[in-house]
Amino acid sequence: MCSLAIVCASYDETMYITGEGHIRVDAVVRVDDIQVHERQNEAVDTYNPKYNKDSVSVFNTLPQANSSITYYVTVTNKSGHVYTISDMSQTIDNGNTMCNVTSDSTLGDIVILRNGKTTLNVTCSYKNQQLPAVHTQIATITFKFELPAASMVKYDNTKSKTQCTDAQCAIDELSKLLS
Repeated sequence: MCSLAIVCASYDETMYITGEGHIRVDAVVRVDDIQVHERQNEAVDTYNPKYNKDSVSVFNTLPQANSSITYYVTVTNKSGHVYTISDMSQTIDNGNTMCNVTSDSTLGDIVILRNGKTTLNVTCSYKNQQLPAVHTQIATITFKFELPAASMVKYDNTKSKTQCTDAQCAIDELSKLLS
């Protein structure tokens, strides 16, 4: 519960309070930060980028055909399992704009290691460097986080009385039994 109390005694005045507050859902895998990293050819962020547990929204102006802006998006995995980004969808209000998502992952897929963080690079630019009449855009990118197929194997080792939920745990349990 959150409460705010303000007392105005002996004054016949009207007080106005404005602002914005955020409450973040504590999810196992979630987006937990977004920052502007690089602006090319006079690109500007029109408003501060926003994020929630599985998406980011960016607001920018790309005044030239070769303008681009790159954001760093941090995804945190609080679980003991590896997750991947299995799907991404984009909603962009300017049909001539595209946002590419990359990471430093050398594994092919975008992987979020167990109990770790991954930084995604989101770069927004014009398709084919064609300058539209409207230079501002709002883009929302939604991520789908999933356990990779190999991690979804269910293993029941009745001798050791453990139930593993991923392949690595099963391998660890078998190693203990064989040693």
